[in-house]
Amino acid sequence: MSWFPSSFLPEWALPAGLSGLVAWICLVRQYHGKGRLLGTWRSGLLSAAVVGAMAAIALLVIALLPLLAEVPAAAVGVATGAGVLRRGRTAVQQDTTKPFLTFLTLGTTHLLERLETRMETDCADWCDAMVSGIRDLYQLQIFVHAVRLHLLARHPDKAARKMTDERFAEAEAALQQAIETDSRTRTGGGLRPPGRDDLPGTRRDRAGEERVESLRAWGEALHGCKLLLRVAYLLGRRSDRRRLLDLLDGAAPGGGRRDAPLPSQRRPHLRWFGRVGRVLDGRGRRTAPGAGASEPRPDDATAQA
Repeated sequence: MSWFPSSFLPEWALPAGLSGLVAWICLVRQYHGKGRLLGTWRSGLLSAAVVGAMAAIALLVIALLPLLAEVPAAAVGVATGAGVLRRGRTAVQQDTTKPFLTFLTLGTTHLLERLETRMETDCADWCDAMVSGIRDLYQLQIFVHAVRLHLLARHPDKAARKMTDERFAEAEAALQQAIETDSRTRTGGGLRPPGRDDLPGTRRDRAGEERVESLRAWGEALHGCKLLLRVAYLLGRRSDRRRLLDLLDGAAPGGGRRDAPLPSQRRPHLRWFGRVGRVLDGRGRRTAPGAGASEPRPDDATAQA
C-alpha cells in the first residue's frame, strides 16, 4: 500500500529537498567567517525558516508553472518594460524598493536580515559571557595575551594574523590606560584645583570624577577584550570554547565559569506524604519529631543569667 501517489517524490519532494539543500549550502558559504548559523536556538530557528521558505517557494513555482502558459504575452512585455521606471530621488527610491524587494522574494530578504541581526547578537552575548567573571585589570591583561597566542597558533594566515594583531593592539592600549588611571586614582595623584583641597564638597566631587574616570577606563579595556574575543568567535569553531575556558580559568581562577553546581533545592512535597513529623537539620539529616524545638541552645542559659 502506497501512502503517496507515484509522482509525489519526483515532482514535489525531490525539488523541495534539493532547494533546501542548495539554500543551506549557500547560507554556509555566504556567512562563513561572519557568524554561526547554529550559534543559539534562535539563530537555528531562523536558519531553518530560511531553508523552509526556499523549499516552499520551489513548491509554489512548481504549482504555478502550468498557469504561466495562460498569461498574455502583452502583460509580460508591460511588466518587464516598467522595470526601468525611476521612483524619485535616491533616498526615496531605497525606501520604496525595500518593501517591493521583500514582497518579490516572498519574505526571504526579511528573514535573512533577522538572521544577520541574530548572529551579531549571539556573538555579543558570547563575548559578554566569556569576560563576565573577570573583575581585575591584571587578570584581563593575562587573558588577552593568552587569547592572542591562541589565535596566532590556530590561524596562521595573513588576514587572520593582521586582524588579531590589530584587535590585540587596541585591547592592550586600553588596558594600559585603565591600569594607569586605576593607579592614579588609588594614589590620589589626580588633578586637584589649587586652594580648594580642604573643602568637603570639593573632595566629594573629585572622588566622584576619579570614580567615573576609572569606570570609563575599565569599560574601554573590557570592550577591547571583547573585540579580540569576537575574532575568536568568528574564526574559531565550537570546539575552541573549551580551550578558551581553560585560558580563562588560568587568568581568573574560579571566576569565569558559569557551570558551578547549583545548591540543593528544597523538597516541600515531603511534608505532604507521610513525613510530617520529621524535619531536616542543617546538615540534611532527619531528626526526631520536636527534636529541634526541645533542645535548648547553648546561649539560652547565658541570656537568662
